[in-house]
Amino acid sequence: FVGALQADGGALLWDAGSGELVYISPSGELRPTVARRGRGPGEVQHVTRVLAVGRDTLLIEDDANGRFTTVVDGAVAATVSMEQIDALRMPLGALGRDTAGRLLLGTFGFNSRFEEPWLQGHMVVFDAASRGLDTVGTYDFVPKVDMSRPANPFVAMGTLGAAAGRFVVGRTDRPELRWIRPDGSLEQIVRWPATPALATDGLLAEYLEDLRAKLRRANPDMGTAEFDQFMGQQAARFGLPAGTPLPLWVQLTGDAEGRVWLAEFTPAARRAVSQYTVLEADGRWLGTVTMPPRFRMLGANATAVLGVQQDGDDVAHIVVYPVTSLPATGRGTDTVPRRGANLETVG
Repeated sequence: FVGALQADGGALLWDAGSGELVYISPSGELRPTVARRGRGPGEVQHVTRVLAVGRDTLLIEDDANGRFTTVVDGAVAATVSMEQIDALRMPLGALGRDTAGRLLLGTFGFNSRFEEPWLQGHMVVFDAASRGLDTVGTYDFVPKVDMSRPANPFVAMGTLGAAAGRFVVGRTDRPELRWIRPDGSLEQIVRWPATPALATDGLLAEYLEDLRAKLRRANPDMGTAEFDQFMGQQAARFGLPAGTPLPLWVQLTGDAEGRVWLAEFTPAARRAVSQYTVLEADGRWLGTVTMPPRFRMLGANATAVLGVQQDGDDVAHIVVYPVTSLPATGRGTDTVPRRGANLETVG
């Protein structure tokens, strides 16, 4: 499933199995299918992202059809071709929309053959009306890896999102986030004191155990001996000396009302993130939100989170849980100290 939760409580879900795009109203009413699988007008083929970009507006990225589709109040309102974006020959994906309605795009793929210490990702603004594309900035995206040594499965990465019409960028090894305006100028920086956890002797074994389960599900017809040999080859690619610093977080997501959700580091490949730290659009720390076990978040707003919940039989259910730890006053829970003194505003 791919989906998003609007600020007004409405939700849009893409079911890859059925190929249908379904809307759930703020009152919980299941609307008729918004779009079916296909290549015609108003249809979708392969949805990679659904983004809440307004109180009742969602943006769908359909890479197979090469277009963006806007859904307003549960109905298809407009489509925009990705032709100009594809012409850049950059692996770009949608992050959100600015206050002028332009799309905010970021790097979502890379070629591993680069020599710089960090491969630079791109922040791009796309004006659908004029078909204009503007690269407004770069950021540390992927570090150079020494291919002659076992790979660290928890290597730090650059993260890029969008919130309240701005880019938000950070590196998972640094306790710092930057808000970048659509014109490329720096709006604000948030820094906080943090000490990364260190890898233990059993952490790599835990990761490989989960990787084994994931690969087994992907190769159900492989014989035991063949699979064990295959898994041995995969395991040999990784190394993680005890004491290696671990990422501070793993994912950055902006919600419909401009908040930023930082997903905590989770070592297991199959385990859903259990805790998020949430920041207000102006950088204030709101608190932490703890998710139920085996829950994968798809979207959030001020009062609820939308996601996929797996039960004991591994059956997936779409659920919405209320959020009780993000009061409107911005005063967070005690688990996340409020560090207003460490907020630096620039410009």
